[in-house]
Amino acid sequence: MSDFFRRTGLLPGSAYVVASNAPAATIRQARILKARYGNLIQICDGVADQTEINAAITAANGKDVELSGGTFLTNGSITVNIANTRLHGQGRFSTTISMTALTNAHI
Repeated sequence: MSDFFRRTGLLPGSAYVVASNAPAATIRQARILKARYGNLIQICDGVADQTEINAAITAANGKDVELSGGTFLTNGSITVNIANTRLHGQGRFSTTISMTALTNAHI
């Protein structure tokens, strides 16, 4: 199991979002887990990553959403509108959310 999934543990109902530039082992593990857990596991492609993050927020339905290390490139809003939902990164020097266009997007 990759460090990301080993460190965070697979918590029931929690969702996981893997950056497109996360370590290869993390991406491989996410692909395997996605087959079992469906929308609770999201793998970003580096284009409009807010789509995958928002899908994970919806799938988590009030549970935590873990973002892997890496850079998430967004060009729109990330919306946390479900009570008790929290986004967690892997540390300020590991997880980055970056806007790729000048928009009025909100996080």
